[in-house]
Amino acid sequence: MEHLQGALRRARRHRAPLIVFGACLGLYLVLYLFVPAGKGLLTRTLGDEPHYLVITQSVLRDGDLTLADDYTSGDYYREGYFAEGTLEPHVTSGRDGRVVPWHQVMTSLVILPGYAAAGYRGAGATMALIMSAAALFTFLIVKMFTREREAAVVTLFLFLTYPLLAYSHLIYPEVFAVFLLAAGTWGALKLRSGGGWGYLLLSGFAAALLPHFHSKFIVLSAALALLVVLCLPGSRWRLVYFFAPVAASLVGLALWTWYLYGSNIIRGLTLSGGSGGFFGGDSPWGIPGLYLDRAWGLLPYAPLYVALFAGIPLPRTRIAVRRWWFCIPATVAVYTLVVGCFKEWHGGAAPVPRYLVPLLPLFVLCVGLVVSGVKKRWAWITLAALALVQVVLTVFARIYPAATLGLPRTRNELYHFIFGDSFLSLLERLFPLFHPITLMSLALLCVWVVFLAVLISARRSYLKATPGEMLS
Repeated sequence: MEHLQGALRRARRHRAPLIVFGACLGLYLVLYLFVPAGKGLLTRTLGDEPHYLVITQSVLRDGDLTLADDYTSGDYYREGYFAEGTLEPHVTSGRDGRVVPWHQVMTSLVILPGYAAAGYRGAGATMALIMSAAALFTFLIVKMFTREREAAVVTLFLFLTYPLLAYSHLIYPEVFAVFLLAAGTWGALKLRSGGGWGYLLLSGFAAALLPHFHSKFIVLSAALALLVVLCLPGSRWRLVYFFAPVAASLVGLALWTWYLYGSNIIRGLTLSGGSGGFFGGDSPWGIPGLYLDRAWGLLPYAPLYVALFAGIPLPRTRIAVRRWWFCIPATVAVYTLVVGCFKEWHGGAAPVPRYLVPLLPLFVLCVGLVVSGVKKRWAWITLAALALVQVVLTVFARIYPAATLGLPRTRNELYHFIFGDSFLSLLERLFPLFHPITLMSLALLCVWVVFLAVLISARRSYLKATPGEMLS
């Protein structure tokens, strides 16, 4: 009887995480495999996706990364993942003059089993599995600070709406970053309650793998390292479980970069668009633009995320978490500074905001804290209205996905598709445009900065007046 009761308790403990994982995976696969993608897509893959698949094909069929013949062979037509136009090679000169990809190859290697089993559909299903696992770990993080039901509702809502729903099957390294940041953060936070070496290893491997998907993710690896150091109680010798895989991974990354690109390791790590560098162009307007730009920002497409700014502050009275919580806003700030200065901070021909997607587990946590602490009716009404708008935008983004692509333009195509020209004038009064920058954009930016500062200040005052609520 005791064994049965113990089994039932374990089943109840694992029920909610499995529901979150299963609901996400089920919907992702149904939408990807059985529901037409909608209007406006000229090809079956977007932006950099076919290039990751070309690398996968080369490894699978030729056993190498020399891509001179893979683009000219036209296999991407026969395989059906690129149907129209010409696929411009994403290659550069590597060591000994070889023609090699400028994209880091870890994404292509991880999707290889799925591609080998079921072609590009198998690769997309692999991404759906990864995003569902990210939802699971994000739920476990939010559940640490809120009630289980609230954590499940918030996690499911945000993982089943734009932009996470849009990226659930797309072959981009940012999807892996969502999973690794969520898993690593959960492992680090478990250390606060006496978690063992297994959680250190989990965080260590997450931090170790992140730079292999893209060099910019080293910022997230550093954030995980700081979080682990601050959350680990007692003896510090156990940090070897975290830093051993990180050190081995960095050495391996340097050796792999040397093998592929030659002795100029920095060039190999910072290749972007084949030009050899990340920065330039319209920098640094991407820093606010990642969140506010009406064509490429997060909030015009997913307005409920404005609540993250209310969830991110922590007053000094929260002593129990004051030691490590600053890692959350620091990670968001530093990563935003890095990717906001990219030459193409919109993320190329991909759903916006591509470069912010890796941070979304932290954003979900902040939104969850706000939802968990809402007491006033007007606050509930505001959050419900923002959520409703986000659902509407998600539905129409599925109907017309090309309206969410990060291509150079001066308007929000999704709003234009739904409401027509009449609504765009209102949108222009709400969100600035940073391509090109205008005086009106600067004025709107100042208004948003003041609004967000007031929102953060009000949230701090509220938390200071309720010292027993959350995070205590």
